[in-house]
Amino acid sequence: AAACLERLHAVDQGLGVLEHSRLPLPVSALPEAVRALLAEREQARKGKDFARADGLRQELAALGFTVEDAPGGCRLHRT
Repeated sequence: AAACLERLHAVDQGLGVLEHSRLPLPVSALPEAVRALLAEREQARKGKDFARADGLRQELAALGFTVEDAPGGCRLHRT
């Protein structure tokens, strides 16, 4: 996935059609603190502690990330 995203960015250098801010960030590109919050949020969601999950979403938002929940897990975008 990372290689595909890298290639997509390279192609878009010439085309200029992508809104890069709308593309999800690969987990490997996230700071460790953000990865930890994301993992904690996933655990809270699995445990049905939705109040805690929402609080962690707000913490991630304060750090400049938007969380998108999807069937296969969540994705982060830069705000």
